[in-house]
Amino acid sequence: MDRVAQITTISLCLVLPVLLGYYADQWLGTGFLLTIFGLLFGLVASGVQFRKLLVSLERDTNRARNKTKRPS
Repeated sequence: MDRVAQITTISLCLVLPVLLGYYADQWLGTGFLLTIFGLLFGLVASGVQFRKLLVSLERDTNRARNKTKRPS
């Protein structure tokens, strides 16, 4: 369940800033400037979350390997 939450967070970090930028552009009449800014912000934010996911997957993999290497 934890992985599902992390993947959902990555998706939301990418989509929400773009949508907010798009609607802010429509409201303020700034063309597509805020949409691009939202895209860039979303890419960075989702990249950070993706990195956290990879670190936790690696940590869990290492724990599983260490459990199998230890004699019972």
